[in-house]
Amino acid sequence: RTKKPILHVYARVSSAVQQSKGSSIDDQIAAGKAYAKANGFKAQVWNEAVASAAKFSGKDEYEISIEKLDNRPVMMRLLEDVKLGLVSDLYVYNIDRLARNEDASYLIRSILHKKEVRVHTDGKGVTEFTSPQDRLMFSLLQSMAAYDNAIRKERSRVGKLSAVKDNKW
Repeated sequence: RTKKPILHVYARVSSAVQQSKGSSIDDQIAAGKAYAKANGFKAQVWNEAVASAAKFSGKDEYEISIEKLDNRPVMMRLLEDVKLGLVSDLYVYNIDRLARNEDASYLIRSILHKKEVRVHTDGKGVTEFTSPQDRLMFSLLQSMAAYDNAIRKERSRVGKLSAVKDNKW
């Protein structure tokens, strides 16, 4: 009997509210395991839990900073395994689970590309970094995620300013 290849399933949410009130992490992991089973893989789960570009500054306010991978220890360990050649197939529910920040996206994409890791997603199939078309689509999807994130931040900021102007908190 041959040993099944491993599909590394990476899951994360961006906020504690999503973690406590939603089922997104559980849904992402379940989808990854189902994908692995349907495609002949053994699943290894990498659960980042809550990791975001927003971090508490200790001054009763949130400071939006460039998403640094040192805020994401599970991703750091996963990338170390990628660098060691221990990961050939990675599953994420959606590309934006890897990163929604251009700098972090570039770093992750560069490492995955260099090691020719195949990235699997539900409904979008497999990205093979040996293909110029796949590299382009992956870059476009990550750029769109970064754009969407920036737009949501701007809308949130405008909404908060409007509420303060209306003497609301």
